[in-house]
Amino acid sequence: PLALIFSFYIYKDYAGAKFFKVMLFLPQIISGLILALLFRYVANDVYTTLVFKITGEKVEGLLSVLNPKMELVTLIFYNVWVSFGVKTLMFSGSMSGIDDSIVESAQLDGVNLFQEFMHITLPLVYGTVVQFIIIQVVAVFTDGMHIMSFYSHRGNHVATLGYFLFVQADTADYILSPQVNYTFGQLSALGIILTFIVLPITLVIRKLLTKFGPSVE
Repeated sequence: PLALIFSFYIYKDYAGAKFFKVMLFLPQIISGLILALLFRYVANDVYTTLVFKITGEKVEGLLSVLNPKMELVTLIFYNVWVSFGVKTLMFSGSMSGIDDSIVESAQLDGVNLFQEFMHITLPLVYGTVVQFIIIQVVAVFTDGMHIMSFYSHRGNHVATLGYFLFVQADTADYILSPQVNYTFGQLSALGIILTFIVLPITLVIRKLLTKFGPSVE
């Protein structure tokens, strides 16, 4: 929802819209690994230094394993920020394809900004919204949340399913041995099981979104 609202702001070309476009697209231009390292430096070293200079207290970094609650919150914030730009640009791109005559006609009829968003903009870009929701549902089973960039193979304490599968596949072998936890066959079987789980969920969600979503008519 926040990405939709922000996209509408950019689409209406309000103050700072072009600046926000550039700032939101930066994570897509800069290498993911470099961006993660910079963010980790700011969240740990810069944050602890600033707090110490301001309050005189020594605190743990936001991505420190000794600060588990803030570590998870910070990791989620980073992933939301990184993905926010793509959603915003895609939504605003879809909005820019709306016929100006439709908006002008509605404004002549006296619609306010909220009504324009709910009854004109949202229905006309709803197909893009549905696609992003489906992608996010699938990401629950596949997304690594950039944990590899932050922790390499030491991120099991904040692991997602996607990260777990990646790390296990990286150390797997064709036969089970003391050096490996899973074989390629076991991981492949797990992948097939996840496919049977996520496929019906995705189809049901898509059907519900299409059925109960706003209509262009």
